[in-house]
Amino acid sequence: MEYKTPFAEPLKEGEVRFWVDPEIGWIEYRVRDDEIYLKTRAELEYEDIYLSADEVNYQTEKKIIEAKVGAELSDAEGTVEGERMTYSFETKKGVLYEGKSEIEKGFYRGKRLKKTGDNEYFGKSGTFTTCEYSQPHYHFWSPKVKIYTRDKVIAKPVVMFIHKVPVLALPYYILSLRRERHSGFLQPYFRYNPGDYLVINTGYYWAINDFSDATFMLDYNSRRGWGQRVNIAYLYGSKSGVNSVHLAHYRDRETNIEWWKVHTSHRQDISDDTTLLTRLDLRNDTAFDRYFSEEFEIRTQQDLSSFATLTTHKGRFSFITEVSHTTSLLQEGAGAPDNELVKRSKPSTSDILPRISLSGPRIPLFGSSFYVNWGLSGINSYKERELTARFVETTGAVSLPFKIKYLRVEPSVRGEAQFHYIDKYGDYSRLFTTYSLSNSMSTKIYGIFHPLGRELRHIITPSLSYSYSPPYDSSWMLSGGTKKESPTSRFGFNLNNAFAVMGEDDSEGLRFMDINNSISYDTVERRFSNLTSSVELSPNFSSMFWLSSRLSMSHDVYDWVIENVSLNTEFEFRSRRRLA
Repeated sequence: MEYKTPFAEPLKEGEVRFWVDPEIGWIEYRVRDDEIYLKTRAELEYEDIYLSADEVNYQTEKKIIEAKVGAELSDAEGTVEGERMTYSFETKKGVLYEGKSEIEKGFYRGKRLKKTGDNEYFGKSGTFTTCEYSQPHYHFWSPKVKIYTRDKVIAKPVVMFIHKVPVLALPYYILSLRRERHSGFLQPYFRYNPGDYLVINTGYYWAINDFSDATFMLDYNSRRGWGQRVNIAYLYGSKSGVNSVHLAHYRDRETNIEWWKVHTSHRQDISDDTTLLTRLDLRNDTAFDRYFSEEFEIRTQQDLSSFATLTTHKGRFSFITEVSHTTSLLQEGAGAPDNELVKRSKPSTSDILPRISLSGPRIPLFGSSFYVNWGLSGINSYKERELTARFVETTGAVSLPFKIKYLRVEPSVRGEAQFHYIDKYGDYSRLFTTYSLSNSMSTKIYGIFHPLGRELRHIITPSLSYSYSPPYDSSWMLSGGTKKESPTSRFGFNLNNAFAVMGEDDSEGLRFMDINNSISYDTVERRFSNLTSSVELSPNFSSMFWLSSRLSMSHDVYDWVIENVSLNTEFEFRSRRRLA
């Protein structure tokens, strides 16, 4: 436990130090009684123990303190607070009255809290809650509570209260405080909407081994009824991530409708060059997530996708085979949220059986400075189990990058061709072709400065680009074509400022900030686009922590008003544990 102390010098062995604010407090030495009386926010320190209170009476021979009014005791086990406290520095035992403590995952309050030994407390008439409000929405009360810090809390019997109303009683309850991964019952989660409904989630976590675990959840909603969930995570099959299985089942007692959900994600490394990635996402009704999930992103997703993708790499070539099934969640009448009657309907579905693609690397043409990259794919798609499109697509690009002193120039030509065996009109053997031209120029300007004794590198990268593509008509494609009646002709400008901390053996340095601005001009419409700006901070100077924060803005350059602002922050803690 870390705390602030007014003492600058380290403690000597067996020494007790005390302090009061000299402007408002005082110290009274009672020599005959071997006591020291401290008044007005007194502070004492002994070994790893720190105590503060408004009034403290310290018995010097017995090393016993009596603290009153706002007593707070901190040591390696944590911090406890109370109105009155008696504590022995030598035995490290004591009694706290009207005490409270923030223990792992929640808050404990008790009329009497007794420290009976190292890492042990005994509470009388105490309450526990995870609610942070001074008047919690719910709490557990028990006449007897045993707390083993960093291990567990044992209470018996236990009564659960919603506000001041008792709703549930148990003969005993054990709450784990252990931080390491272990099997055990999970702490219940409660959510109460006044005048509406109560949600209770509880379950059991099973640490099967170092490579897998399972969580069994039981959900209760006072309006809808009971539900069950199972989450399984495992590291078998791949070294690249965690595979998972999620099952859920509910029965809505308002509508007497049964709901279920299956979601699996698995990556199988067949060999060093071949990987199979599968995902199964099934619901018995498309309104399942909208009706039951509490996460906004899941409630608002627009489709469900199940697929199997086999990827093979041979050298720099890639061969991909994929089959997929997609269910639209936008079907009107597929369900209703909250307490409205759910109306079921047949969802819209589409399938790809299969998609086969082959792509090659960017390679020099005949050993020259011309570079070529290409791709070839074949697609067989269905909608509502009827064949909708069958075509072969090929793409290719040729580029000629070169330098003029400090300026890098890269012109390129890209072509695309699709041969359709069937279109939405039932016609066969139809060919679609298009192309695009582009050119880009960029350079880099380097600068070095030394603020606060550190060497920082500033990299300025301005770039100018131009792109052109002709009009085309692909509206006849059943897979979703468009008709473009006018060409696209656009200039683009981008300016990037990057900042990096230089290391002794790192020529590029550690990049911690990027400032980017970009805008384009359409020569056909004769209009500038919005000016987009972004600032990204990634001060990742430790291998255990990863932080990235990005602020993006979009300005209308004609009215000079901000049309869009977004802030995205991501944080990751990396540990050496095998299974998170």
